[in-house]
Amino acid sequence: MQGIKTLLLETEKDFDRNFRGDTVHPSTMEVLDQLDLVKGLMKFPHTKVDLFQINKQKLVNISSLKSKFNYVTLLHQKDLLKYLTDKAKKFPSFTLLMQTNAQELIKKGEKVVGVKCLQKGKWLTVKADLIIGADGRFSKMRKEGDFKSKSKSVPMDVLWFKLPKNKNDKNLSSGGKLGKGSMLVVLEREEHWQLGYIIAKGEYSELKEEGFPKFKKEFLSLAPNFKDRINLIKGWKNVSLLNVESSLVKRWYRDGLLLIGDAAHVMSPVGGVGINYAVKDAVTTANLLSKAIKNGTLTTRDLAKVQRSRKLPTQLIQHFQSFAQSKILSPTLHEKSIPLPVKILFKFPYIQNILARIIGIGFKRVLIDKSIL
Repeated sequence: MQGIKTLLLETEKDFDRNFRGDTVHPSTMEVLDQLDLVKGLMKFPHTKVDLFQINKQKLVNISSLKSKFNYVTLLHQKDLLKYLTDKAKKFPSFTLLMQTNAQELIKKGEKVVGVKCLQKGKWLTVKADLIIGADGRFSKMRKEGDFKSKSKSVPMDVLWFKLPKNKNDKNLSSGGKLGKGSMLVVLEREEHWQLGYIIAKGEYSELKEEGFPKFKKEFLSLAPNFKDRINLIKGWKNVSLLNVESSLVKRWYRDGLLLIGDAAHVMSPVGGVGINYAVKDAVTTANLLSKAIKNGTLTTRDLAKVQRSRKLPTQLIQHFQSFAQSKILSPTLHEKSIPLPVKILFKFPYIQNILARIIGIGFKRVLIDKSIL
């Protein structure tokens, strides 16, 4: 979208958040490669995962993908966002305002023509031909635009925390561990292990009442390798609760305003696809709207094209997540057994390869139209 004047508003003073989505999938790497950004990005601390196992048995074989990037890159999102915005700043048409929070929509009749923002306690008015609400699962733009969404039932929440690596971790790798009534996600980072302990929806309060020692005991029953460092987690203050949600906005646009990413569709963490589907939305937006924005001819029909292109792939991945949650996660948490679908997946490599395609690339490959580069 070169030549289009773009203003990016970021609420916080930096991009550093604990346990943001840090999985950069092959689909996103392919887009970054089109922009010649991969080489520079790989200078930041990262790890690569080409095989995801559960209980040390193959489940998702990312290495089977027909892609230059047949792996998932685990990279701090703060590094990714800082790197991308630093590159964008080199274009005279791009401006980034930190600590600037969009609060209200400015309307002319029914058309959205701008936003009122708070910047370090002072009000700021921004006028624009198009406002793109990419402000996440708690989207202010979604609320201000009076968009209606439909929520899906989810059976789980996730407790995220991290523990340091040590020299005895040779037998550890990224993957999952299923127990009787419990499940753990293990992600290898450059200097630590990122751990996601999956609990039944709403169980956190009960777990806290039972006490932190019991939680540590349950965790160690799944991951005894961490016994030598579990006491580094001093209490619940070192654990971050992800209240898992899943929803889809019925209509992603109105005149002058478009929602993308989690603002339009809140994703479950299953498959780690959230940030990658947001990137697909952004690329589709650029492909379909650049010409109309440059020509000053943008209409709601153009905005509708973005939703038409992205709605079905989004619905399909959410159905996939719902299936995984209901047929794998829920039985594990409630019936205290390893579900039949998991046992089947262990035995059929071609299904593992299909899962890799769904998670790594998606139901629709999305690349930047070369005509707008």
